[in-house]
Amino acid sequence: MIDVIIFSKSSLFIFSLQIIIHNNMSVDKNKINTKLFNSFDEFNNQLDNNKINIVIFDIDGISKEKQNIIFDKIKHQIRNIHLLVFCQYEEDSLYYHTLSEVTRSVVSKTAPVTEITSLFNKLLIWVSKNRDDNIPLDLSAQSQPMLSKREKEVLHLATMGMDYQSIAEHLNITRKTVSHYMSNIRDKYGYKRNANVYFRY
Repeated sequence: MIDVIIFSKSSLFIFSLQIIIHNNMSVDKNKINTKLFNSFDEFNNQLDNNKINIVIFDIDGISKEKQNIIFDKIKHQIRNIHLLVFCQYEEDSLYYHTLSEVTRSVVSKTAPVTEITSLFNKLLIWVSKNRDDNIPLDLSAQSQPMLSKREKEVLHLATMGMDYQSIAEHLNITRKTVSHYMSNIRDKYGYKRNANVYFRY
């Protein structure tokens, strides 16, 4: 059995996601146990359940402090829990890439249904094959890539929430140069623009 918990403050999003998942799954539906939450506290408490395989976390409307509570709890779990984050941010936004440092699986709500379906199916198949081995999902991820001094500066400012133009003004460089640095950073971390290629196994 694959245990999945889903959190969102939006009942409509949960409903839509359920339809997407259950109408397009490549894994036997009877082998998936899904629990839904719109209460943050109940969701947070449920993470103490040692049977969870997949956590789907819609961060929209959730403060960064509360997001970090969930991220830290999952990070320090003994079991290998796979986190799938949904957000309103576009793939080329800075906060989207900040989230990509937390999990290899970040999906913009503007992504096509086919992309969401492909990503979730890959995750389900991977978990069904490897859940007993506790093998990390991002096998090809480089956790500590070598960044240049300027790339580190750009990344630091990006994680503080600055947009490209603000970073450019702060570092006295052009916006195009900032975009170039961010592209290099994504490449070094192994990030791609399309969420459905985040899982490479």
